[in-house]
Amino acid sequence: MQAIAKNPADMNAQLQAAIVLARLGDRSEALKYFDKIVAAEPKNAAALNNRGNIFMIEGNYPAAQRNYLAATQSNPEDAEIWVNLAKSYKAMNNMKKAKESFSKAQKLDASIKNKYKALALELLNAL
Repeated sequence: MQAIAKNPADMNAQLQAAIVLARLGDRSEALKYFDKIVAAEPKNAAALNNRGNIFMIEGNYPAAQRNYLAATQSNPEDAEIWVNLAKSYKAMNNMKKAKESFSKAQKLDASIKNKYKALALELLNAL
């Protein structure tokens, strides 16, 4: 928080503060920081992904999905974001899109299949 006080335009400091707040369970305050980052940097994949995480936790799957999708467009090489997108599609019972997103994650990072073994088994056997 001291870094933000010294330089309010430091989006990395804002991002780190938001992540800490989210981990401490203060999702509404974390979301304020993520919103501020996205307002300043609309293509900030980390902020978009983390906003999606908060919406997933809160059960707002359409908002989570929109944020994850925007994050994949900003950083299409991040396999973890594709996994999150797959989870949001799965939460909305769109197994086809979930499988496509998970497959994309796997192509980017072969370790994804083992890291998310239960999700992989569920999705890859879904269709």
